Amino acid sequence: MCGQVIPQNRQVEWYLAGLDYLLPNPPTVVNVLDYGATGNATTNDSPAVAAAIAALGGVAGVVYFPAGNYRLTGTITLPSGVVLRGESAQTARLLFDQPSSGTYGINVSGSATGSFTPVVSGFTKGSTAITVSDATAFTVGSYAELLEDNNPAWDTNPATWAANSKGQIVKISGKGEGNTLLLAYPLRIDYDATFSPRIRPINPATNAGIECLYVERLADSNTGAGYNISFNFATNCWVKGIHSNKSVGAHISITASTDIEVTGCYIHHAFTYDGSGTRGYGVMLNHHSGQCLVANNVFERLRHAMSVKQGANGNVLAYNYAFDGYRSEFPNNFAADINLHGHYAYANLFEGNICELFWIDDYWGPSGPYNTIFRNRFTTYGIYMTSSGSNMQHFVGNEVTSTAFLQGFYTITGSNHIQHGNNIKGTITPSGTGTLADVSYYLTQPPDFWNITGVLPTIGIPNPLNSGTNPARARFVAGEQTVCPLHIPPVRVRAQAFLQGAYTGAGAMHNILRANNLLPLQQPFNQAPWNYAGTESLNSLTDIPANTTDWVLLEVRHPANPTQVVERRAAFLLQNGDIVDIDNSPDGVLFTSLAPNAPYHLCLKTRNHLPVISAAPLLLPNAAPFNFGNPAVVNMGAQQLVNMGAGYHALWAADINANGVINVHDFTMYATQFAAPAQPYLSADCNLDGVVNLQDFTLFRQNAGIIGVNEVR
Repeated sequence: MCGQVIPQNRQVEWYLAGLDYLLPNPPTVVNVLDYGATGNATTNDSPAVAAAIAALGGVAGVVYFPAGNYRLTGTITLPSGVVLRGESAQTARLLFDQPSSGTYGINVSGSATGSFTPVVSGFTKGSTAITVSDATAFTVGSYAELLEDNNPAWDTNPATWAANSKGQIVKISGKGEGNTLLLAYPLRIDYDATFSPRIRPINPATNAGIECLYVERLADSNTGAGYNISFNFATNCWVKGIHSNKSVGAHISITASTDIEVTGCYIHHAFTYDGSGTRGYGVMLNHHSGQCLVANNVFERLRHAMSVKQGANGNVLAYNYAFDGYRSEFPNNFAADINLHGHYAYANLFEGNICELFWIDDYWGPSGPYNTIFRNRFTTYGIYMTSSGSNMQHFVGNEVTSTAFLQGFYTITGSNHIQHGNNIKGTITPSGTGTLADVSYYLTQPPDFWNITGVLPTIGIPNPLNSGTNPARARFVAGEQTVCPLHIPPVRVRAQAFLQGAYTGAGAMHNILRANNLLPLQQPFNQAPWNYAGTESLNSLTDIPANTTDWVLLEVRHPANPTQVVERRAAFLLQNGDIVDIDNSPDGVLFTSLAPNAPYHLCLKTRNHLPVISAAPLLLPNAAPFNFGNPAVVNMGAQQLVNMGAGYHALWAADINANGVINVHDFTMYATQFAAPAQPYLSADCNLDGVVNLQDFTLFRQNAGIIGVNEVR
């Protein structure tokens, strides 16, 4: 569902937001009652919780809280790999009775491990390779913090705690020649040599989760502003299905972190709402935190339900519901549910939220560019800007509904914005922009929390003003406050196939791309026409099985509607035709959202061969591999496959643009890539030998006119 109103050069890869991998479910579980916890609301259970965490011995595991009221006088320090999980957010209650409100309830924290190294070049938006003065301290697969000095042009209200706001937590995916560092994900803004771009290694906390718990701060001592949950130098951590009641500072603070998920939570009320030290905040993203996902949450009675500041970038805040905003100042209800709070937060996506007020303020100076406010509904004060220096923002497809006195604002300051198709109290703004085809800027299909009958998009034109809803509001109105994650047992799917272009005979294919180290470390289907947001990747070329032919995309589809994708996964196609997950397990490809022992269609897509789909659903998991090369079990039968002789069939080569038809458009792409400078991994390389040449044209010429299955185009 790629957007067109906002040019690609003003977008970032929002589909990457959230966990880098499937939600973990560690098999080791320890029960806090076994370590002395009482859950009686009186005894201090902090020592018991610490003992349960220590009992895991540094390995991944779950610390489980049965129903009870657990009084805690100290901070829970959560190590990497440890999950706090309650029986439910209604029955397992963590009651923080702390003498100083400056302390945290739950703390997940890593550290910076090295000194800064200057970045010499490559620090431009979209870059995935930077050159540093000395790459010795950086290792493949590790994380690093890239930043620069604040620019006085936007740092109009400096603060010591907001130094070096502009930056990004990056993952090192490899090393190039000299002192070049390869990045797993692109940079989201240009840096400026004038302000000393630099990078240092960090040792983040990882794989820590908080699930299905009630969290409450019992009292405010009026000192400090401790958070209920804090992430600092953390990666791939999550908060899911949490009921957080009353905080001193922000309920959830995310600082200098990446790939954090906050979903299915109910977050409400504070002791004070004056904003001092983040008092009255819900979720706060700051200090160049990026690629985080805050979705499907309910916020009530907060000064700022979602606050984005201090260079936070590339985050997605989507399909949340916030109401009854409150602040200390008059008017009390002029509280921004979504707040861009200065110090150059940039390139964040706000999509599908139902809130009361969106405010880009000027208290800490301008926000950065590319923040995108897309298909949200604002029900009281509307959209309000008081920062004339916050330029290059995007306002697309939003609704402002209130016609009450001194409400329903659409006040835009600054310059070089993109405004399109906003329905402001029944008037399309700007005029002449009454059509909007863009559906989502980060989703390719409805999210797993989509619990409503309406299809995307439910907010914004062409829908009538104030007509649709979103999942968070729908469930809250129905009396469901939180959504605890379902840890469905994973299902392995076994399949096999052959590609005509790489076929060598006797049921085998070559592995030239792998043998010459030409396969990418990250799955290649994260672009049109696949637009697959999966994060399958490896740290080193040696992690790719030596007998790999290429990456493929395996899709599981609805048994009654083969056009509906249930789940998909990038995988490796081996020389013998086996399709394996990136862990190279002989048990097949791992899927996590399938009902076990249920029927599904299987579909296989590649970079440049015609796709193929099963003719009938099959029960998954399957003990015997499904053979995509068997004409008797695929749609269209022998017509769907090319006969390679000796009883073997393969997928047709030369669907270069991957649209399901081999025709002149594929030749056009072939001609463009043939004429371009040599590159090792192009779709026009139909025989997968790392070169676009006349052999690839021969495959196109002999296969031109072949049409694939309608269901998979």
